[in-house]
Amino acid sequence: MDEIELADLRMDALELLSRLPGEDQLTFVLYHFLELTQEEVGIVQGIARRTVSDRLSRISGLLTEMAPPK
Repeated sequence: MDEIELADLRMDALELLSRLPGEDQLTFVLYHFLELTQEEVGIVQGIARRTVSDRLSRISGLLTEMAPPK
């Protein structure tokens, strides 16, 4: 993958993330970019670990649906 393709992929990812509700964006960033555990994400957001797990599953489904076709 060249630099232009990588830049396009990053822009697509940011576009998809920007469409998520704010609390889902935070959950995604805490878990995937800051690499907190689901329990730690729950503590930061004041929600149960199970809620974090449910959100991450829902977010994954939403991002898959919103992704442009290959």
